[in-house]
Amino acid sequence: MSHIVVLGAGLGGTIMTCNLRNRPGSQHRISGRNRGRHYHFVPSRPWGAVGWRERRQVDLEPVFGRRDNALCPQGAERLDPAAKPA
Repeated sequence: MSHIVVLGAGLGGTIMTCNLRNRPGSQHRISGRNRGRHYHFVPSRPWGAVGWRERRQVDLEPVFGRRDNALCPQGAERLDPAAKPA
């Protein structure tokens, strides 16, 4: 079993993380790393300003959890493939 990590949970990263679960061999561990738990889609920001959405409605953890994926909201600072655990 592999651990697949998608960096970034914007539009592309969120879709990728969720769709990976639909692929054959979906027993793999899948997680997304993002700086923060909230989805930031710039065109939707006026929805919050006028009260059409609340902050909890753009929380990524429930979205990832519905597909048995993990969200790591602390983000990533660097990639170091040589330090990969055995």
